[in-house]
Amino acid sequence: MSEYVASMAHLRRWYAKPLGQQFALAVQQQADLLLAETFGHHAFQLGDLDDSMDLLRKTGHYHRALLDGASFNAQLLADVQRLPLKTASVDLLVLAHSLDFCQDSHQLLREVDRVLVDGGYVLVIGFNPWSLWGLLRYPLRWRESMPWQGRFCSMGRVSDWLSLLQFQTVHRRSVLFRPPISQLKLLQWLLPLEGLRRLFPTLGGGYLLLARKQTVPMTLIRPRWRAEILMPAPLAEPAQRSSEGE
Repeated sequence: MSEYVASMAHLRRWYAKPLGQQFALAVQQQADLLLAETFGHHAFQLGDLDDSMDLLRKTGHYHRALLDGASFNAQLLADVQRLPLKTASVDLLVLAHSLDFCQDSHQLLREVDRVLVDGGYVLVIGFNPWSLWGLLRYPLRWRESMPWQGRFCSMGRVSDWLSLLQFQTVHRRSVLFRPPISQLKLLQWLLPLEGLRRLFPTLGGGYLLLARKQTVPMTLIRPRWRAEILMPAPLAEPAQRSSEGE
């Protein structure tokens, strides 16, 4: 089993705990809002985190699937950074913590660029290093527990990486402004802290970043008309458009 697959299996168990469930709920709400704007034929999600989550449910895509579901598992066990998808065949790809736990984030993003069609979308879900969660990651890493073993790539860094691949960041959303506490009752009691979003919109424990692959703009060449073509022509000789500029 690859290190990535093992890490994601541990992360899935974290998602089943109270803190993970609160995180899942916040991510699902934002994903519903962001992906309702997308459309196309094929949408895939990399990162099977929780049975209650369906991050693609609000998309207008016709075919939706998990890349690490049963039908793709064998291929992903070989190398997650070589996606088992055809070039320019996908309209939407969701990376659910894939950048946080894969060995080569840059290679995975190059694969995203390869498989997406022009104008296609990628939704990146990750943990925010510039938050209380990010600060607690360092003293908690020694426990070898999730999600603190992740890389925690920031929104700004991911946006910069994508811009180098000619992606345009469309939306950024931070989620879960409460501290990473495991007790459900205390998490519910601290619910008013979600109001910090208005004052510190980028300091949530996690984030969603939606980016679009930019199509190469076509340079429109205006045809240059000759003066005589704009003049009335004899009936026997219909006016013809000059081929210049075509």
